[in-house]
Amino acid sequence: MLILTYDEETFEEVISGETRVVLVGTHYSPEPSEPVWNSPHGCVGTVMLIYGNENDYDVEIAWDNGRSNPYKTKDLRIRPAQNENDPNYTFRLRKGKIDG
Repeated sequence: MLILTYDEETFEEVISGETRVVLVGTHYSPEPSEPVWNSPHGCVGTVMLIYGNENDYDVEIAWDNGRSNPYKTKDLRIRPAQNENDPNYTFRLRKGKIDG
């Protein structure tokens, strides 16, 4: 299974327990259980389960805010790259709090 990168230039293979994604689907209302990226609730999540063809959804995502939900891969993107010149990023990196 593949998910489009955030810049929508390439696809990456989904690895359960490792692939980090953001929610970009336009039909979601931003809230903690639907953390649409670039909204006040936006956060990164990890693909925890890949469903088979018998399910209406493709993957189960565990969000960093403690919530989880199933999604279609068309509504997700691989986590955008972090700007290493961003002082918040470098501070969290130094503290060991950067998400996988």
